[in-house]
Amino acid sequence: DSSSGEEEEEEGGGGAEVAGAAADAAGASAADFVTDHDVVGEDGLGRVWTPPSQDDDSDFDSESDSDSTSSSGNGLKVDPALEVVMSQSIGFDSAGLYRKRASLQDRHVEEEDDFSDFDDHGEDGFGDGGGAGGSDDEFGEDGGDDLAFGDDAGQAGAAAAFGTIVGRQKDVDVVEELKQICLEHETTSPIDNLAIELNSYKFSQNATYADCARGAILAVLERIDVAADTPPARLVSALKSELEHWAPLFTEKVCRGVDDERAVISAIEGAAVGGGDLGDVLGTEPVFRFVLQTLHDAEIVNEEAILAWAAKRREGDQEGPLGKLFMQGPTQDFLEWLQEESESESGSDEDSDSD
Repeated sequence: DSSSGEEEEEEGGGGAEVAGAAADAAGASAADFVTDHDVVGEDGLGRVWTPPSQDDDSDFDSESDSDSTSSSGNGLKVDPALEVVMSQSIGFDSAGLYRKRASLQDRHVEEEDDFSDFDDHGEDGFGDGGGAGGSDDEFGEDGGDDLAFGDDAGQAGAAAAFGTIVGRQKDVDVVEELKQICLEHETTSPIDNLAIELNSYKFSQNATYADCARGAILAVLERIDVAADTPPARLVSALKSELEHWAPLFTEKVCRGVDDERAVISAIEGAAVGGGDLGDVLGTEPVFRFVLQTLHDAEIVNEEAILAWAAKRREGDQEGPLGKLFMQGPTQDFLEWLQEESESESGSDEDSDSD
């Protein structure tokens, strides 16, 4: 009996030692890890993160503040960088960004020359490779963004009017890339297949239908393989031949309104003053006029788009490369004829209404 009592005492002592060690460990753990309720919240389940607001005495002036910041759901001004983070977060309601971008684009169209969007690629809108500029926002992002592909209103909002575009890779020339996609298209394949490819790239880079139209018409011109000694008549004939396959891409897919058609004209005039064999031939009278007329006859650009483009050009510098191209005699003759036809049709419509 005495021996069993001693064993029980030893076991009891050992249990006390284990309990003491556990208590010491718990104390050390509590000392090493202190809960920061500012981070995890009072209940340990986290807290709502609210983006910091920009005070009224911010370093930004009122104009830049309105352009480079936007409002969060609680009415606070949000820094563009934070806006990008929020837009990429799960569960973020992007409707406000869509509305903001549409508003910024509408304002930009009203304030800026419609053709100044090509500044990233030089005065004429084209870089050394002949690609047109990328961010023409006059289309709603492009005004006619419907290409049986979806609705551009659903594109991700811009962090600022001319800053980071959500979904757009930095330093990517989207028009050049779209042109390459068109150049890789086999004319033995349906044009609808190309439309799907353009649509996929368009959404992957948050591009516009105007970008698609520019890239496509530049690809058509490049497919003609113009040389320095190419006669004007041959270029126009080759263009008509190419449009037998390519016209539906413009008339049914990418040119959904006047602004999209004007983008086609802008791309062609940019190529005409962009240098190289293609530019030399396009810039020679009366080639540019006949290219315009060919596109008009193919219903790729209508008279409203051409006359709207001409009105804008008349307001610009007539001494620059684009102004001199526009003022060529054959081009002016065509525009005068087109204006007369437009007025004649308008008069006929009015007479019919009065009857």
